[in-house]
Amino acid sequence: MGNVTEQAQARRQAKDTRENVYDLHSEGKELYKKKNYEAALKCFNTAILKCRSPHIDILDNRAAVYTKLENLDAALRDGRRMIQMAKTEVTGYLRSGQILALMGKNEAALGIYNYGIGNLSMSVKNEDVKVDISFDLVRIYILTDKVLQGMVKKLTAKISASKQHDPFVVLPLELIQIVLHQLSFTNILSIRGVSRSWKRLLESIPNLWYHLDLSGAKRQIRLGFVKDCIRYSQYRLKRASLSHCGLGDMCQGITEYISRCQGLEHIDIHRNTGYKWLLTTSHPLKRLTSLILGHEHSIYLSEVAALLAKYTSLQRAEFYSVCLSNDPLEWRHDLYQLKVLKLHCNRGKINHQFPVLDRLKLDDLFTKALHVVELDLADWPIYGLLDFRALIHLEVLNLGISELHEFPLLNPWIRRLSLPGLCIGSGSGQTIKNARLSDLEYLHACLEEPAEVRHLLPLLSPSKGKLRVLHLEVLLPAYSEYGPTVFQPLIASGVLSELTVLNLVSLPVSDDVARLLAENMPRLRTLSLDRSYITGIGVKALVLKQGDKLETLSVRECTKLSHDAVKWARSKGISIISGSSDNIKYQKKIPWG
Repeated sequence: MGNVTEQAQARRQAKDTRENVYDLHSEGKELYKKKNYEAALKCFNTAILKCRSPHIDILDNRAAVYTKLENLDAALRDGRRMIQMAKTEVTGYLRSGQILALMGKNEAALGIYNYGIGNLSMSVKNEDVKVDISFDLVRIYILTDKVLQGMVKKLTAKISASKQHDPFVVLPLELIQIVLHQLSFTNILSIRGVSRSWKRLLESIPNLWYHLDLSGAKRQIRLGFVKDCIRYSQYRLKRASLSHCGLGDMCQGITEYISRCQGLEHIDIHRNTGYKWLLTTSHPLKRLTSLILGHEHSIYLSEVAALLAKYTSLQRAEFYSVCLSNDPLEWRHDLYQLKVLKLHCNRGKINHQFPVLDRLKLDDLFTKALHVVELDLADWPIYGLLDFRALIHLEVLNLGISELHEFPLLNPWIRRLSLPGLCIGSGSGQTIKNARLSDLEYLHACLEEPAEVRHLLPLLSPSKGKLRVLHLEVLLPAYSEYGPTVFQPLIASGVLSELTVLNLVSLPVSDDVARLLAENMPRLRTLSLDRSYITGIGVKALVLKQGDKLETLSVRECTKLSHDAVKWARSKGISIISGSSDNIKYQKKIPWG
């Protein structure tokens, strides 16, 4: 009977204690709401002392009071005690992480959150094994896991943000300028919109604005934008690439500001931009050394002569759409500074009934431009013999003239010669023999038929050992393979021994010719055999003989070449340009090993 009484008394005491603890907890929360933190702390302490094992909610509330009283160490002890008592409850992890963040220990807080995510995930996996697990429990764990992951993301973003630094603030100005000079004008405009501080910095560095590059513009350029760019350069503009500047009053306003920059050295004009202002301006650019007029603008040859006469400081002049007018043409002024001259004809505006060669007055031009080093005359319908011997400094000559039937008269020191419009054959043999180009390094020529390769020997023999690039095309297609006998005299002479680039376009090259090339051109890096009769056997001979020296092999429209050969050559490190795969057939495999 006594034991029963004692048990009943113990139960009553426990009940009274629970009720007392509950009352103290409730009173403490009310005091916390009223911001009476000292009194709330006493209630929570008394409630914890009356419990053998305090409830997590009471510890969490006391930790909150400690936080308000700025006793973060005591608050952290309660947070860790909560984690020890219940590792599968989210409360301890949240409270501990919050306190660590307040203490400035962000990485420790991140570790607490990750530790909590791991424990909660492991708890869910273990609970999944039990049969009596309730769906609500799993749902609670998933929700708490999401809460913790959200806290981790916020804290990670905070830590990352604290480690980010503005490079324009940290780096010295000298290093910043080195980096910025690697960027294009478009890139400068893009990063200018990052922030106000970046905008002020970029606009304070004048040499970033020395090149006004509007070539990438896709809509009409505003006059105010051009004014600002010129002002940022402190009116020291050196290069101007103009596009979409207009053809009327807008162009006149823009070019008026550009012409004020007397230090301007280079101008290239593209689409939707006029060029007449260069002729009519009252402030000619005295330091202009380079002028390029794109193919979008047709300019009369008489205007070209006027521009060259007005800007005598030009060293480079390129015009890609020139046409003839009825105005008399005169090359009046000496062009001693001119080094590069490119005149491409607009054939759509040329009357072929008139003698174009006489109207060009090339002899007069050559006497005025004695110091030209590079000359490019493309698409002009010129008939007759051309004499370039008056240009004593000429080293690079490009004659893309389809009506050219005679090999021009040249000085022997020409280094680069491009004659895609001249068909070298039996009719040009004598003038070729008289050329004696001893310094020739580059040759682009056209043949009447593959058998005419032999006529190249007198042209290339004087430059034996100096030729580096050879580009040959055939005018008349061949319908059968040509063996090595056609190329044997040219290769045996040794004039091709130092070649690094060889293009044999539309020449009916066979596997034997490919093997001959591989054996006699040890320095070959790039080889083009487009539209030839080469097969996998020839490719294998080239790759194995050249080894790692051959870098690029072009075999477009080679109908006898199989996919296996291309795949094998690529596996050996060769860059194969095969073009359309429809022209390469699947054939019997060859042992490439």
